[in-house]
Amino acid sequence: SRIESSRQHIFRGTGLVALQFTGGSDPEGEDCRNTHVSWWGVFPSGDVQTAAIQRALNAYSTQGREGIIDFDNGSYRIDGKLTIPRGVHLRGCGTRRTIFDLVGQGYTAMEAAGDAVKITGIQFEQTAGMESSRTGILIDLLDWNGCVVDDICLWGTHIGIKSSGNDCRITRIAGRYD
Repeated sequence: SRIESSRQHIFRGTGLVALQFTGGSDPEGEDCRNTHVSWWGVFPSGDVQTAAIQRALNAYSTQGREGIIDFDNGSYRIDGKLTIPRGVHLRGCGTRRTIFDLVGQGYTAMEAAGDAVKITGIQFEQTAGMESSRTGILIDLLDWNGCVVDDICLWGTHIGIKSSGNDCRITRIAGRYD
């Protein structure tokens, strides 16, 4: 089924999310800017959800405009890099509320794929027993500009946040960063 508002389509058919206006009686409709990771079947659980979270993030890569993807309270397990498209705000509910539990070692947890990426309100944790030996960067902003990282708790790592870009704002961080 499809839920409609006067400006955007949220669900269509079998639950695929349409992030772009598809016509109808209001050709001036806006693209969907705010989504929720649960629309892609991602909920806090003990399961590794890297691929499903990446599918949700990838939905913004064709939009060419900013957007927000919200995460609930709880723990999301990942075992590889999440690439955040240009202009996307990955928004958790706050440190000690939205947790990314990292399974394994040696990978970058989150990487900006363009300017104006924003990551807020999350905490990183490491697989039990490996907290002090984490290798890999938690958030890498690369050479992009205008990125924001705020209200983040970094967990037992050598390099928490790395940025080579200009005008990036990194605030309210608990942990180590370069």
